[in-house]
Amino acid sequence: MILYVETNLIMAIAKGQDKEAEEMLKHPPMGVNLIMPSLCYMEAIIALENERKQRTIFLNHLDIQINEESRNFGQDPSLLLTKLREAKLSYEKSLNDFHQCFVDGINLVCNCHQLNLIELRKDSIVKTFNQPIFKKDKQLRDNLILQCIIDHSQQYPSLQKALLTNNSKEFGKPDIKEILQEAGINKYFPKTADFLGWFRSQNSS
Repeated sequence: MILYVETNLIMAIAKGQDKEAEEMLKHPPMGVNLIMPSLCYMEAIIALENERKQRTIFLNHLDIQINEESRNFGQDPSLLLTKLREAKLSYEKSLNDFHQCFVDGINLVCNCHQLNLIELRKDSIVKTFNQPIFKKDKQLRDNLILQCIIDHSQQYPSLQKALLTNNSKEFGKPDIKEILQEAGINKYFPKTADFLGWFRSQNSS
């Protein structure tokens, strides 16, 4: 069977939110082909950049507060100043840890021997702009990812297919599930554990 995954799998691993996904990529179930649109790598990089920008802004605010507090107390640091400095060190560590986890997640996906990529096709881009599945302007990337998945699914009508994504806000909507089913993707799972539980039950019955 085919299990479609997308950017959220990478980000969930980077943020430590899906340990089961890590294990699945290290030890993919027999008979499951993982498929991901190639543009998800770029979207993940954009998400990393945005995360780093937000955290850097917070660090800059901390620096301003530290400088202000230092001027007020000079050589005699206050308890607040001490806490601010500790917070900055802790936050810098968390930023470095997140970056390393992101790199580890990317490596995990890249090295998974049962994961293949959907290369971006011109007709998928055309459909995204001319017949968008999501109607909001800010959903262009989600549109393109979903269109790539649908176009790929329609090439393999005889195979059983499922979608794994915790982006239930967009992909979990009833009308989107209906579109997926029309394309032959009959199962939707918001968590890796849900998919693995279902897959094992299918094989044991």
